[in-house]
Amino acid sequence: QAFGLITSYHLFSAVKDKVMELVVFDQARAINMFVACTDKIGVAHVVGQLKTKREVVYKYLDVLFDKDPRAGANFHEMQVELYADFDQTKLL
Repeated sequence: QAFGLITSYHLFSAVKDKVMELVVFDQARAINMFVACTDKIGVAHVVGQLKTKREVVYKYLDVLFDKDPRAGANFHEMQVELYADFDQTKLL
């Protein structure tokens, strides 16, 4: 319900600095919300807040790439490194 409220009431500015907390609360929903709302909370902002959790960054960038390969273009080099660490099959 929390993610629905954030989206419905456009509370992105209230949660933009709570990326990690939302991921801890519900990783899959948080990632999906951040991917759907890159115009509200930028990719660089999300990656910056998650940088200590490489596996979460990998999951976020992977879902983002599936939605729009160009959206995370500034992070493609990092994404290749993350694929090497977490899912080598995506490199082939």
